[in-house]
Amino acid sequence: MPAAVPESVALERYPGRCPRLSAAQRAALKLQDKYMGTMRGLKPRQRAKIKKIRAAKGFVAAIKAAERMAAWAACSGMLKSLWDA
Repeated sequence: MPAAVPESVALERYPGRCPRLSAAQRAALKLQDKYMGTMRGLKPRQRAKIKKIRAAKGFVAAIKAAERMAAWAACSGMLKSLWDA
């Protein structure tokens, strides 16, 4: 049976290998991904509000608020285009 290869050597040997994540780490990564994805569609002033919410209440509350803001922005933009037509 071969001896275990140190992680530093394994990373050099297999550079494309994904690190093993625990369930908690994977859940945190998915939460961060959802947060970053919702932040992409917001304007700078809206982002600042979401960052304050994240600092005060956490990622889940920030994601919900960002999704509401994005939905409202899309809806108001659509209404504006209808009124201008």
